[in-house]
Amino acid sequence: MKERNQSELIFRAAAREDVGLILHFIRELEDYEKMLDEGVADEAALEE
Repeated sequence: MKERNQSELIFRAAAREDVGLILHFIRELEDYEKMLDEGVADEAALEE
């Protein structure tokens, strides 16, 4: 079995359990871009 480097990135499809974390990332980006009042994302929309 290949040993994995601690800094190696692994990409996978998002799961329903990830919705809260994804929404958090979206809100952080909105805040960084000074666009919090323009965001329309919510958990229901992300689950579609």
